[in-house]
Amino acid sequence: MPGEAEYSSDPSIDPVCPVQPKKHVIVLGSWHAGEVQCRSFGSGPATIAVTPAGTPLPCGLATATCGSQSGLLACIDDLYSADGTCQPNVDETFGHFTALPQANDYSSVCFADSPVPCDPSATELRGTVDAAGNLLLPFNWQGILVNDAGIPVPRLLRGTLRSPLGFNIPDAVFLASYTPEGAKLPPIFEPTADPSVTDPNVITLFGSADAPYTILWVHPPR
Repeated sequence: MPGEAEYSSDPSIDPVCPVQPKKHVIVLGSWHAGEVQCRSFGSGPATIAVTPAGTPLPCGLATATCGSQSGLLACIDDLYSADGTCQPNVDETFGHFTALPQANDYSSVCFADSPVPCDPSATELRGTVDAAGNLLLPFNWQGILVNDAGIPVPRLLRGTLRSPLGFNIPDAVFLASYTPEGAKLPPIFEPTADPSVTDPNVITLFGSADAPYTILWVHPPR
């Protein structure tokens, strides 16, 4: 394996790179197992760097871009649009690499259809915020999928989220669903806000699912 990933949320225990980074930095040694430092546990905007064996850790990536560093074999931070121009045009939706948390098992967070297929045993809902301030919620839908003779059938879903902060989605244009690779799913899979919910801290979403794993994308109104 290229390297071992170790993480910590406490910069004080990392003597090599004690400065709290603005983003997560994952460093991989070149084709050898090596310790990863300059690290911050969790999810969110991230940079992946590959360094030659035995070279100093690129701690500057904690606060700077790949383009400003030297001596790296490879580095990933900003993501460019696949627009055929071969120009460094930052993608409008996913402009920076983002580390996602472990996907939420939808069958363990839903409760209306308990005990089958829902088993409301989850104690948290995991999500992250990307560099542009968008909320990303990864979901594993396998526990509630419906199949007809081996063919996936879209299952209608309704979910309600309550936030400790103001959470207002005025239009469905601020909502979308993506594959793990970043491809937008067809309109039938787009969650739609419920206009009858007026509480600014609550959002009710309607949608459907027939894929095992997708990411819900919420773009906060500016």
